[in-house]
Amino acid sequence: AFAISTIACIALMPLLIRYAGVLGMLDKPDNRKIHDQVIPRCGGIGIAFGAFLAILMLIKGEYHCYALVIGGMIIVIFGLTDDILNLHYRWKFLGQFLATFVVMSQGIFIRELPFSGLNDAPLWLSYPITFFFIIGVTNAVNLADGLDGLAAGVMLLTLSFIVVFSVLSGSMDIAIIGLAIIGGLIGFLKFNTYPALVFMGDLGSQLVGFMAVNLSILLTQDAHQAMNPALPLLILGLPILDTLSVMILRLKAGL
Repeated sequence: AFAISTIACIALMPLLIRYAGVLGMLDKPDNRKIHDQVIPRCGGIGIAFGAFLAILMLIKGEYHCYALVIGGMIIVIFGLTDDILNLHYRWKFLGQFLATFVVMSQGIFIRELPFSGLNDAPLWLSYPITFFFIIGVTNAVNLADGLDGLAAGVMLLTLSFIVVFSVLSGSMDIAIIGLAIIGGLIGFLKFNTYPALVFMGDLGSQLVGFMAVNLSILLTQDAHQAMNPALPLLILGLPILDTLSVMILRLKAGL
């Protein structure tokens, strides 16, 4: 999974960079950005292509895994449209809501809450917590994509933890999906380290965040797992805390 995804992403990326202008996927500098020249923002296509190619070739898992792929593809469609047309934020949320609805409808939701005992939480509590957790992490990773290699590097570490824990617990489908996304990130980082030749765009950052948060839920909430339900908060803590700190600073500055 890792090899397929990495090779596919590296092979596709130069072509994407070359034709980014034709696709309308150029990130132009302005007073809110640190780069001073036009940079292609089509890296997310390479990440998605490599990851989904590997997943669809190798995964033979439960319906949860296929639901996650469908949800990820919804994120890709809306993210790609946003990178080309600069959609209003309401359209971004619509895509995230639809993708989250798909995965939750197929059983990917938080059943056991940290520090609440062994009994499952009531659905009236589980569903809204899961919904806001998935949407929150997806947007947290999206907001963290501000410096060359930052969001990709952070999520590379996060997904590595998910893969290690999934192997230790025997959840090989989760490991395959995690390694496929890691491969896409490695292929992307080859072109994104300073000075960046390409950005991942909203497509890439939202997809990676969405997949990571759902993999962490699958890893800890499956009935056969002995993982602590607080684990997602730990392995996803950096992007969450980073986003919260940015929001607090902006509120203090009146932005």
